[in-house]
Amino acid sequence: MKIGEELVIKKISLKKLEVYMIQATFSLNESNVSFLKNFKLYGFKDKSDLVRIALEYMKKRIENQELKKSANLYAEVYTEDVEIKELTESAIIGWPE
Repeated sequence: MKIGEELVIKKISLKKLEVYMIQATFSLNESNVSFLKNFKLYGFKDKSDLVRIALEYMKKRIENQELKKSANLYAEVYTEDVEIKELTESAIIGWPE
């Protein structure tokens, strides 16, 4: 997918909230175009809505993957580092169960 260099900013006012939508030009393969044409079948108001929601979904998936990687790294460090385990265990002494 290639994103075009030309971006157009649209200003949309929703009650008191102003939202700026940026238009981008990019290339899609035939399968992507076919999928986009069926936006109504999938419950989207337009093609742009489908693309925006798909991008947000992918963004959240990537963020969750990064968070899981980080959590796994912390768990690995915790299990391998005796000093950190001892420090953690000493910190919880006296806490209610």
